[in-house]
Amino acid sequence: MNRIGMKSDKLKTFVLLRDGLLKEKVELESRLAEINQALGVLPPAAAEGAKPAAGRRGRAPKAVAKAPKASRGRRKRAANTVSLKDAVIAILKEKKSLSRKDLLAAVVDSGYVFSASDPLNSLSTLIYGNRRIFNAKAGVISLA
Repeated sequence: MNRIGMKSDKLKTFVLLRDGLLKEKVELESRLAEINQALGVLPPAAAEGAKPAAGRRGRAPKAVAKAPKASRGRRKRAANTVSLKDAVIAILKEKKSLSRKDLLAAVVDSGYVFSASDPLNSLSTLIYGNRRIFNAKAGVISLA
């Protein structure tokens, strides 16, 4: 047999097998639909709200976007009369130098309300981010 004859035989075999599989798929889908109807269950595509396949070839349809999870929401910003920076400066003018934890306690005692889950982190960011205003040496914070 020549090459052309072999290629066409393989192609014919492929087409026959593919057609057989497609026919079997349609039969299985219809049987599954009957079973779902008897059980009173919606098919998976209808349950998710997706459109049934239109029988076209090409890319699969895009997934339906899920609704976002219900979250606890954002925390409300504390209504402080003074900024954190001003509160820290006022405390350091009075007490000259403090450790971070003592400074945090003094800021909270002054009435400043933190909305962050980790207030020490917020205070450290302020101190170490403003080197022109604050000195932080050997764990002691003071004004520059």
